[in-house]
Order: sequence, then structure tokens, then C-alpha cells
Amino acid sequence: QTFSGDCCGGSYVDGAFIRHMEQKYGDVFMNWAKRKPKDMLKLRKEWFTTKLLFGNRGGTSTKGAFLSLPPSLAAVLEADGTLAEDEDGDLELTVEEMKAIFDPIVDRIVELTEAQFGASARPPTKLLLVGGFAGSPYLQMRVKA
Repeated sequence: QTFSGDCCGGSYVDGAFIRHMEQKYGDVFMNWAKRKPKDMLKLRKEWFTTKLLFGNRGGTSTKGAFLSLPPSLAAVLEADGTLAEDEDGDLELTVEEMKAIFDPIVDRIVELTEAQFGASARPPTKLLLVGGFAGSPYLQMRVKA
């Protein structure tokens, strides 16, 4: 039997989200995160909920997602001109942005799954995903494909 694994859980998707925010908003976001650690925690909690909904039966794998930003982050982004005032403190992530955040991790999980299936003497009839990220509708959809 061949066993393999990698670091591919939901916390890596969380890290990709934070890197996305850093790339999109640069120093404005990074300075805010350093000054407002409690609000950064609120953003992470909001992301956690959004992450769990991506790919659900409602079709969010073909739609983007909206995050309610902590008021302090919305204020600095509005002041910087990178968030329109009419967005009411909500950040829209396009489906392309969501996939860019998810896909590097999900692609690796799919690769590992395919390698395990290919290394099996008998074709497996079941696949068991474990860990918190196993509940991700987007991950489940991609693994089934």
C-alpha cells in the first residue's frame, strides 16, 4: 500500500484569502491588520462562513461571494478609494477570485486523491475526506468530478 499526503486543509485556503487581500489592497490592508487584530479576527470569522458556502447547491461556485467587512476595514478602504462608499462595507469576491483562492489547495487534494486511486490494486469504491475542510461543497464537487 502507498500512503501520501500534504498540507492541504482549510487553513491553507484561509491563508490564501489573506494573501489575496494583501495583494489586492497592499499596505492599506496590511497596516490595518497590524493595528486592528480584533477586527482581523472578525474578518477571518466572516471568511470562514463564506468559505463554507462556496460551491453549495445554491450555485456559489458559479457566483462570487460577499463578505461583510469590519467597519474599521471598510473605512480605511473607502478612504483609500479602493472600496466604493455605496458598497456599504461589503466586499465582493468574484467567482474568479474565489477559485484563485481555493484552487491551488483543491487541485493538490485532487492530485493526491487521483494518485491514491491509481496506486490501488483494486479500484476503490469509496473516498473518505476528513478534517473540517472535507465539508466544503466546492471541494466535494471537485473531487467527484
